[in-house]
Amino acid sequence: MLKSLREVILWENQFSGFIPKELGNCTNLEMLALYQNNLVEEIPAELGNLMFMQKLYLYRNGLNGTIPREIGNLTQAVEIDFSENYLTGEIPTEFSQIKGLKLVYLFQNDLVGVIPNELSSLKNLTKLDLSINHLTGPIPFGFQYLAELYHLLLFSNSLTGSIPQRFGLYSRLWVVDFSDNYLT
Repeated sequence: MLKSLREVILWENQFSGFIPKELGNCTNLEMLALYQNNLVEEIPAELGNLMFMQKLYLYRNGLNGTIPREIGNLTQAVEIDFSENYLTGEIPTEFSQIKGLKLVYLFQNDLVGVIPNELSSLKNLTKLDLSINHLTGPIPFGFQYLAELYHLLLFSNSLTGSIPQRFGLYSRLWVVDFSDNYLT
């Protein structure tokens, strides 16, 4: 299946059904943009085979199920957007294996559990949006040391505890929204 293919851009169409697991055989793929379609079912674990993937956009579909742990295999990725779907389960700690990540958008899903402190190891992260989910627990202590972060949205969850004391001291934060939580 098209081993030399580098980019698949099929956004804003009427595609329905599932994401073909065979896309995982396009091992040279660097960008996959399937956003704003009518795709359903789970994100195929086979996408974790795309070792050269840099930009993965699956937002505004009807995707459900959990985010596959194989996401951590996308070590070249810089942008991942799975927002505005029906994804469930916890945020995989394997995101922390993608050291070059700059943008992670998982907002408006049905994600649960705590925000993994392992995300604090993403030193290149500039934009993180986990808003409008069912996340609980504290804001990870390590977030205060993400020096490149300038856009952090965690609103409309069930976060508790306090904002880390030195939050923002070491970063370039520009936009922060922690509203509609249970912070003290």
